Formats: sequence, C-alpha cells, structure tokens
Amino acid sequence: MFSWMLPLVVASRRPLVLILSGALVTALTCALVLLTPLGAPYSAERPQRVMLFHTRRTLHGPAPSVDTFYWMPELDVNTPHSLDAYVAGMREARASSAEECARWVYCGAPYFLPVLSLVARGHRLPAPAPPLAELRVRAELRPAGEGARELLLELDGPSHAVVILAPAAGVRVAHCAELGGPPQPGPRWGARDTHFPGARWLQLSAAGHAMHGAAMRHAEHARLLAALPPHAAPTGWGVDLHLLEL
Repeated sequence: MFSWMLPLVVASRRPLVLILSGALVTALTCALVLLTPLGAPYSAERPQRVMLFHTRRTLHGPAPSVDTFYWMPELDVNTPHSLDAYVAGMREARASSAEECARWVYCGAPYFLPVLSLVARGHRLPAPAPPLAELRVRAELRPAGEGARELLLELDGPSHAVVILAPAAGVRVAHCAELGGPPQPGPRWGARDTHFPGARWLQLSAAGHAMHGAAMRHAEHARLLAALPPHAAPTGWGVDLHLLEL
C-alpha cells in the first residue's frame, strides 16, 4: 500500500517521521471520508438520479394477468437500496429475473427509451394501487398474402407511447404504414430467438407514458417521491404497459 513511499524513506534522514506522517495523513483522510459530509457520494450539487415509474402491466393471452408495481431503472450502483431508509417497500425491491428477460422483450419492463445497453436492468417494488395512466390497445395479426401477415395496431391513451416489436426468428418487418417504409431496427433481443423458435410471429410491448396532465401521478406515487432525501433528484410518472404475443 505504501510502496510508493519506499524511495523517499530510503533517501530520508529521518524515515520514521516520514512514515508516521504518511500514516497520519492516510488516517485523517479516511476519517474525513467516513465521518463527515465530505465523503457523501451525493449532494445538492451531485444529486442521486432516481426514476420511478408507477406501472400497471397486463400480460395478454389465454389466461391474462395484471400486476401493479413501481419500476426503478438502475441508474447507478447504489440503486435501489441506498434509499431503503426513506421509502417503504424499497427493501423488497427485486431486479428483473432471468426468466422475465427470457420470456419477454426488454424483460417486460416499461422502458421509456430503448437504452438497454446503458441501463441493463431495473428493480420492482410493490405499489399499493394502480397508476392513473390508462392505455387501450387493440392488436390484430391477419393474413396478407403468401407467407405474410399484417399487424393492425390501435392505441388510445397518453400522448407518449413506446411500442417495441420483436419478430420471431426468421420473420422480417418489411413495411410500416405510419413511416412509409421499414421501421428503424433496434438492438437484437437474442434470447427471444433462442427461447421461442417457431413460436408466434411476434411479441409486442406497448406502454403509455403519462408524462403530464391529471393522470401523471397517483397520490401514492407523489407521496413516495416526496419522501426521497434532499440529495435525490427524482422523476417518474404513471405507465400502462401491455405485453402481447401474436
């Protein structure tokens, strides 16, 4: 640890004083970091970024299911348990499981942007009530010629919606009427091709993000954000997420 001091010790006339001085400076630095605000990782100038999405997730299918939770993307290494003392239920937060990520595109999480390479995972914690945001989804996949299918998709809800299509292995999205051509390709979801060979044509994730207006935050969501410490810079809103296989 102090090998860098060896040349100085060898050249010094009073090496013991030099060694003790170095040890004292090291101990003082550790004390300042551990026992004073100087060592705090966050402050008003260096806030902890917190995003918390109040989510209703509907899994469509023969046996549809609905669950409600807060979803917190992992924006730094201290997410989420540095906030355990401030938010009820934070200790119960759990990361997206390998099973969820293998089963659903983007782990079945309400990503606001396709930034999986930057935000590799998120954490779920219980929510006492569903969000106010509501997205109505109608999706129909119908024949459109030899070996082709046409997806009819209708969304009604918040002004900001995130739609992710994940075609099955060997299926190509050739045209989007809204874009007048093929959609922009995103990151490959390699697990889907591995885990669903020859399954349905595609997976669809549609999330309505209520970024403003009366449906932006439930009272419980607002109360949770208000409970965060002064060094946190929180944001978040209600999301209605739908996951479908067609």
